[in-house]
Amino acid sequence: TGQILRVHDRTLQLMGHPMVSAPEIERESWTADDVAEVFHSDFAKRLPPLGLVGAKIEYVQLGRINVVPGIDPLTGQPA
Repeated sequence: TGQILRVHDRTLQLMGHPMVSAPEIERESWTADDVAEVFHSDFAKRLPPLGLVGAKIEYVQLGRINVVPGIDPLTGQPA
């Protein structure tokens, strides 16, 4: 489906390219069991069905910018 589970610092995100599904789930650290639990509970309710042909999308401002080391957050180019 093109959906991605992403761990960034202390945050687990469900991404349906090119957006991050809000809200993010945050914990001090993540184990495989933690990811499975969130995936089967909260994220399971937010996964689009297979074969999705359309969706109503609402854009919201993220609570913070996710900075990727070595990448300029404004240009997306190597820093």
